Amino acid sequence: MNTQIGNWFRLLLAFAFTTTALAAEFKPGDQIKLTCNVDLMFRDQPFRSGKEGETFDVLAYRPDSGRVYLSAKDGNGQTIAVSIPQDAAALVPPTGDSLLDKALVAIEGKNIAQAGTIVDLVLQTDPTNARAKEIKTDIEAVINAQNVVKAATANLTTIQADVNRRRRNASVADRPNPLLRADNSNQVRARQMRDEADTLEKSAKDELSNAQTALTDATAKLASMHSSSAGLANSGATAATKPVLTGGGSFDYYWNDPYSEPPAGLPLNPSVADTLAFIQNKLSSGPRFGTIGFGTNSHLVIIRIQDIYSSFVLAFDPADINPQVKTYTGEANDIIFGRREHGCVRLECTNPRHSLLVFGSDGMILPITDSLLSRNHYSSYDIAFPDRIIADKVAKAFSNLAQIYGAKADPF
Repeated sequence: MNTQIGNWFRLLLAFAFTTTALAAEFKPGDQIKLTCNVDLMFRDQPFRSGKEGETFDVLAYRPDSGRVYLSAKDGNGQTIAVSIPQDAAALVPPTGDSLLDKALVAIEGKNIAQAGTIVDLVLQTDPTNARAKEIKTDIEAVINAQNVVKAATANLTTIQADVNRRRRNASVADRPNPLLRADNSNQVRARQMRDEADTLEKSAKDELSNAQTALTDATAKLASMHSSSAGLANSGATAATKPVLTGGGSFDYYWNDPYSEPPAGLPLNPSVADTLAFIQNKLSSGPRFGTIGFGTNSHLVIIRIQDIYSSFVLAFDPADINPQVKTYTGEANDIIFGRREHGCVRLECTNPRHSLLVFGSDGMILPITDSLLSRNHYSSYDIAFPDRIIADKVAKAFSNLAQIYGAKADPF
């Protein structure tokens, strides 16, 4: 017991040393406590008096003005951003439970490696933590299943090369004997070669299919057994202020996730609401209709695009977007704007543990590009607009949205 207390003491001491040795630095999602009684300011007016020791979640930090913006609720229960001087805020050191809550958020975002790292940190300081050990067991099952899928995928690639060779040889062998018309031995041998190739290919594909099914089952068990909802409730977080990569992983989930109001009072002009309204106005053009907003359940920004052909959704955490949003002029046979030049906005995810989630409606083929990390997960994604002028304006709006949530071009 004394060893456990000593470990936690060293962790907290290291945390305290780091935050003292460096200039005060607050990040969205951090938890702080008030070091004194202080007015909580909303749009430069006192909202209410904050009491020493109260805890809040950080929405944004502006070192130039020396103010920290915190999540609070107004009289209607709507999330708003209130600010205090940075000298009145102190970071709350992480505890075992709070770290595990972050691990559960990472699990919901399918960031298994990050969740494993956090759980290992907890077990280093508290090896007997039953909750951490249970989560670690299920994480290891997913990681093992991922490794099996990788091995099965590599095996299929190797087998496929052998299968293709056998089929080419069968094609060469499958020729009639010019000397003996009734001789079908070449055809028999070719059929055997094709049957062997088919058997090898089926075996490798079945192996991969079984591995993928096992991975799906392990992932589903991890997600169902370990929900972050309790952890977020314990930490005082709110859905509108802690965007995390959650969700059912389907087009229907994000298409039907109702929009909610973003926090009011964040320290940038235009506001979040004005920024989203501007982008939404530009998303709709010709036969295309687009909307953008914060998902109530997913806690992500969701863009929904619908045209006469199909629909798709793009979901992301605004804190992950490169604020230096790029545009370019391209000419392609776009299903919306036809074969002509149009302006494109490229959204890039700078967080290596997250991605842009893109889902198409039934029958829609999404573009396969170098930015495709895995099914429905992209490192960047392009949205087309009628011309470059509109694209440049929309890029500035996305940049503003990213900056509001503390996004950086280089997260490190």
